[in-house]
Amino acid sequence: MLSTQSASAKASPTRPWPAEQVELWPIERLIPYANNPRLHSAADIERIAASILEWGWTNPVLADEHGVLIAGHCRVAAGAMLGLTVPVPVIVAHGWSEEEKQAYRLADNELAALASS
Repeated sequence: MLSTQSASAKASPTRPWPAEQVELWPIERLIPYANNPRLHSAADIERIAASILEWGWTNPVLADEHGVLIAGHCRVAAGAMLGLTVPVPVIVAHGWSEEEKQAYRLADNELAALASS
């Protein structure tokens, strides 16, 4: 069974859920994670850009306190390609260890890859 949370990352009364507050950040503040496990083609980025143009930014990205992306690399690349000047929605994963961030990246990408249409 795949676990998407480490023991210390689980939501609890003493540790709030990251999604409890969505912040608006300039896209330039977001830093792609250099070792992101998923690579996106130019066609992927163009499809997401077209979606953003049609419906706006509908799904926040996940970043750490320093702006390093945990999830949402393709959306940020698409927004940058579009030259967005409006802030984008960001969920900040406060206090996550490097191990927790990496575990989330892998789980998020693995779950997306397992999805069927």
